[in-house]
Amino acid sequence: QKMSRLTLKILLMIFMTMDHIAFAFLSYTNPWHQVFRFFGRMVAPVMCYLLVEGYQYTSSKLKYLKRMLAYAVVAYVPYVLLEHPRIMLDWSHLFQADFNMLFTLSLCLIMLMVLENISNESIPIKLMVVSSFALLTLKCDWFIFAPCYVASFYLFKSNQKIKWVLVALITLGQVCYTIGTYYTISQDFWLSLKYGWFGLGAFIIMFIEYIYNHQESKTKFNRLFYIYYPLHLAIINLIQYIRLR
Repeated sequence: QKMSRLTLKILLMIFMTMDHIAFAFLSYTNPWHQVFRFFGRMVAPVMCYLLVEGYQYTSSKLKYLKRMLAYAVVAYVPYVLLEHPRIMLDWSHLFQADFNMLFTLSLCLIMLMVLENISNESIPIKLMVVSSFALLTLKCDWFIFAPCYVASFYLFKSNQKIKWVLVALITLGQVCYTIGTYYTISQDFWLSLKYGWFGLGAFIIMFIEYIYNHQESKTKFNRLFYIYYPLHLAIINLIQYIRLR
């Protein structure tokens, strides 16, 4: 039996938590770091997939955007402290860090609004729009890759073959970026593969159609993911702070 939207979101929250625990508390040389982050890599691509679906069915796109931006602001400090816990001891660098995934998705949501309004324009015009928003995400989590995922899911929703070929290429690019990040640390290609292979977890997005039934569960917990995102980061921040003291 395929998962509902709520079940899928709960699974994403579990994997996201595993990813952030590994990032915060496990050395990248620890095998469990790679295992936890392998499953965590599926979260962002699936969030992009759900964003496009939510955009198509939401009753108010503006309210959707305002809600996402509001939680992005709430999650700003917890996300920064996750990436740079020592800022807790020196708050002067707080606003020099990157923006969280909800900011990235907010920019993607604005991009969808623009693309919807230029639906009759040529492909080069649409590519310019996607490229512009990809550049705007350079200081955000999952920069460049998230707008490309969202654009692929939205622009080619009626052409499954092209859509999934593009998604596979974007995911391959993300894997190469992950391995390249570890290469800058180790300066050894084989070690970078050993530590960065978890990026392959993003390829789980290729199976989304087989595990998700596209049905919204009848529940009052539609905003559960938005609330959980800053909340679990804050809990991790607290543990990091205790360890730093």
